[in-house]
Amino acid sequence: MPSKMVTDRQKTALALQAAARRHAGSIAEAFGEKLASTASEGATGIDITNLLIGVGDYLAGIAEAMVQADEAKFGEVHEDRSLRKRHDELAAKLGPELSKVRSAVDAAFGTGASVRVLGLEGPMGRDPLVLHRKAQRAIERLGEGSLDGLSPLIQGLTLEPEALVAQFEPTTEALGAILESISEGNRDVEARLGEKSASLEGFDQQVKWAARLLEGAFGFAGREDLARRARRAVRQGRSGRIVIEVPEGDLVAPPEAPEPVLA
Repeated sequence: MPSKMVTDRQKTALALQAAARRHAGSIAEAFGEKLASTASEGATGIDITNLLIGVGDYLAGIAEAMVQADEAKFGEVHEDRSLRKRHDELAAKLGPELSKVRSAVDAAFGTGASVRVLGLEGPMGRDPLVLHRKAQRAIERLGEGSLDGLSPLIQGLTLEPEALVAQFEPTTEALGAILESISEGNRDVEARLGEKSASLEGFDQQVKWAARLLEGAFGFAGREDLARRARRAVRQGRSGRIVIEVPEGDLVAPPEAPEPVLA
């Protein structure tokens, strides 16, 4: 689901769109009445109705695109959580597998032999990255012939490097693939955060000027009530940043009742 920052912006955009659509006709009439006596040289017909509706629809469109992009990012974050759950499960499996191989080496060649043969010393731990590195080091040691020349405590007892590696290599490879995916995902998250910030800033700039246009149109047509609401929905904060607020009241307010005519 999209973030609150995004949905709040969409609500504001939809409120401005609804106000533009509902009042476009009456605002256009007010413009027409004011400009009827003006014969501006070079001026052509002004379609205020379509202008206001088009601006409102544009705001709703870019808000919807922003919501869809944010929903897609949420799906990627959910996938990342699944990867992290899986890498915890693999780490919980790899630790005991390494401990079992270490115990087998120490039992065959004496306590502490696993440090030389496998490069394993100290507590095994549970950190997935650390466990993966220990497993890789053990595979490398065994591949380099770390068992060669060792005399077993029991004559005739043998441990095959391939057999030892087979005990934990599948889990090691699976965990390595997950860790690589998470690493790539972290880089993607940083990029997505930058894209989202740029997207929000771009939207804020667009909605600021659209709101100002609607505010001016409403005010010019004598609808100060609507102009104030549009101004409050998108304003400049003290820091200079644009502040987008969900309108407390409905921007689609009914026209003010006319003053009663006294007989």
